[in-house]
Amino acid sequence: MSTLLSDHRPSPAYRRRASLQKKATYFFSSTREKRTEVAKFASELEALGETVAIGGFLRDLLLDGNRRFSSDVDFVVKPASLKEFERKMRSLNAERNRFGGYAIQLARWKVEVWPLSTTWAAVHQHVEVNAIPDLLKVTFFTWDSILYSVSKKRIIATEDYFDKVDQRVLDINLRPNPNPTGNAIRAIRYAHRWGAYVSRPLADHIACQLRDNDWSDLVRYEYRSFPNPILRFLDPEAMQSALDSFLRSSRTVHKLHAYPEQMSMELGMSRRNSAEHVRVQSKYRNHTLIRNTE
Repeated sequence: MSTLLSDHRPSPAYRRRASLQKKATYFFSSTREKRTEVAKFASELEALGETVAIGGFLRDLLLDGNRRFSSDVDFVVKPASLKEFERKMRSLNAERNRFGGYAIQLARWKVEVWPLSTTWAAVHQHVEVNAIPDLLKVTFFTWDSILYSVSKKRIIATEDYFDKVDQRVLDINLRPNPNPTGNAIRAIRYAHRWGAYVSRPLADHIACQLRDNDWSDLVRYEYRSFPNPILRFLDPEAMQSALDSFLRSSRTVHKLHAYPEQMSMELGMSRRNSAEHVRVQSKYRNHTLIRNTE
């Protein structure tokens, strides 16, 4: 009897999907932290057409939960009329972002929204985007390839999405993207935040950006774009050397170590910054690090 019962237990991925679905539904129904304004905005989008939340919002809920989430919420809508969608954006004083979408600052939350047909990957013909599920193919990171249907209160993801996240392996979903430097910095930050491994394609992307950009420019970029910057504590030469060594090997994943005592092994850290880094790392462990557009 016990064998029969165990054979019908939900898989870990099923449980993770159900848990995330519950967290997302709670977010849109909760009155805490003025989340009702995001729910109201999503409802207004739904009046224009099928609407989904996408990417980092769901990734962060999955890994950190509602209590720690304070970043932007990104939406994609399939409007019945693009003109009506654009009229709505004007009425909200939305600003066009660099990637073809619209940004709106609500009283507490910042939201961004794209019409399905003008997502960056669709416009540049990297992916054919005709229906909502096609959005799973447009994100740079595999961890961002996830959707939540606002009206159906349902998670949309590939079968192996939750297994990949549980394995803590960051990978590239669609390599062409409008912000290769920013995504390299995000990869380093994500790996530190969640103690993640990076795949060979992602390691190659990071290594290329380190070669093509001056380290001081990357540090300034991160400082302008994200709170609690970490790049200034890392040794770029040690990081580049570790990545190059990994790419010459036959290994399939590489660990970008998360804490000070580990950083000196593979990422590297300037000795003179070690004491300050311990202080910042302690703060880093206890607060949400990634906000802005992640």
